Amino acid sequence: KVWGATAFPFGLVKEIGFESKSQKEVIEHWQRWIEMGMSGILSGLHGAGKTFALEKVRSSLSEKLYQVIGFTHTSLSASDLLSTLCQKVGVPHSSRRGQTARLLVEQWKRSGKKPVLLIDEAQNLSATSLEELRLLICARAMDEPTREGLVLCLCGDGELLPKLRLSVNAPLLSRMGYQMTLEPLEEKEVEDYLQMHFEQVGLKTLPLDAQGLTLIYQATDACPRKINQLMQHAIILMLQESENKISIEHLQKSVGKVPSIRPNKIKELH
Repeated sequence: KVWGATAFPFGLVKEIGFESKSQKEVIEHWQRWIEMGMSGILSGLHGAGKTFALEKVRSSLSEKLYQVIGFTHTSLSASDLLSTLCQKVGVPHSSRRGQTARLLVEQWKRSGKKPVLLIDEAQNLSATSLEELRLLICARAMDEPTREGLVLCLCGDGELLPKLRLSVNAPLLSRMGYQMTLEPLEEKEVEDYLQMHFEQVGLKTLPLDAQGLTLIYQATDACPRKINQLMQHAIILMLQESENKISIEHLQKSVGKVPSIRPNKIKELH
């Protein structure tokens, strides 16, 4: 074991989660928008913690008040998307689009709960799938004009908002009431994030210096997933060289081993 740790740091350990300043703000605002019945968009870098934020919001919603439906597989055809939605809600899927929408709306009305649709990796949705989602929002609103409609939360990477701004998706975008961006970690938060991971496996002291912290911040765009991957490679290299502290050289050599990190992003450190 490394440094007497209970498990390999940054490895397959049960995550306790790290809420950055940006994540806390996103989660708080997201909950408020859903309570108001407003649909909207969350975007951010791959590995920045969007799914973590989505799950935090999902777990916070009362089962007595909301019927929450989650999607993570978004490379579905429009028909398959509706079919899967019907399965999750518990209604039969009809080959006629209008009939399917009616069955879903009737089921939501019977439940007495506010329907909330949380879609991760939404940048992969086709234009036809996005149009089906718009029609569902409209169907719910037309059926019960005095109540909030289907709450649609689209979560994706930097490609999501430009995609929604295409003219073909303008009708859906006009029904999105907010747009939030999950920002990377702040520089001080990178140290806190590393400390959390080491404490998670029983270690109290960071085995690297300030120069190493700066390199990690610059090389990874302060993105948690990239930090995890870089640290795993650096620790393995440290062990191979029979050392007990992660040096700047270990980190520099490890940068090229992480596919998502571009080595030319690193500034010269003196």
